[in-house]
Amino acid sequence: MSMKRKYLLLTAIGMMMGLLSCKKEKKQEEQMPEQVTEECKTSFVAYGDSAVLVLGQDSLLFRLVEKGSFLMGTTKELDPLSYVQEWPQHTVTLEEDFYLCDTSLPQWAWVAVMHENPSHFLGDDNRPVENVNYFECSYFLQVLNRISGQEFRLPTEEEWEYAARGGRKSKGYKYSGSNNIDEVAWHVKNAGSKTVPVKTKKPNELGLYDMAGNVWNWTSTPYTRYEGNPSANPSDNMVVKGSGWCSPPYSCRITHRNGYDCNIRSVALGLRLAISAESIKQ
Repeated sequence: MSMKRKYLLLTAIGMMMGLLSCKKEKKQEEQMPEQVTEECKTSFVAYGDSAVLVLGQDSLLFRLVEKGSFLMGTTKELDPLSYVQEWPQHTVTLEEDFYLCDTSLPQWAWVAVMHENPSHFLGDDNRPVENVNYFECSYFLQVLNRISGQEFRLPTEEEWEYAARGGRKSKGYKYSGSNNIDEVAWHVKNAGSKTVPVKTKKPNELGLYDMAGNVWNWTSTPYTRYEGNPSANPSDNMVVKGSGWCSPPYSCRITHRNGYDCNIRSVALGLRLAISAESIKQ
């Protein structure tokens, strides 16, 4: 079997494992759970290259990602094992600074806001929340924004990849933060068939953890092939980035991307919070 066919097979197996316990919900966004009435105490303060969101008795750290331009995606020549959905490489310019949470959302933070835990893997509330579809993430953000007075959101695909590359501090790594995958990612060969508590691997250049492996992150970008790709077509799916605990190492590359139906839940799919710097209310 050729190397590329081997990696394609591994990727397919990884996606099947991650979606094993997924289920498509017939309900739409307007059929979310009843309004959450019990509110945790929140505050959000930005200071220089960091920001802190206090949720009850704990807090989340955010890192500043300064605006800039970068080459997004890859080419077959640069990466012979890349996929068509990663082509062509193209220049992207981000026009504004934003803050990105330094980890995928941990279970304790979801519980602090929603008072329930949808995750499959329990036992440590520092594990990333998973088993949440796009609409449930949107509802979580609505509740969080109501109680915090802020405008938290999902990152765009472009923001996510720029941050994973290290933004202005990028050193050009293959994986987010290193060329050695085991330094920065929990994947199918080392995660032990489950999620792992956040911040247990090395961060990238911006101080962001788990931008490779552990759980995929929903983004706010509808999935399509990149502009200039002859097979480009829009879809009802949303882009997910980062790969998960059940992904083969090759899928943990920064440029790797997938599109998931908004109703899909997966034990390898979570979220990461973002907020535009100019929208912060002090």
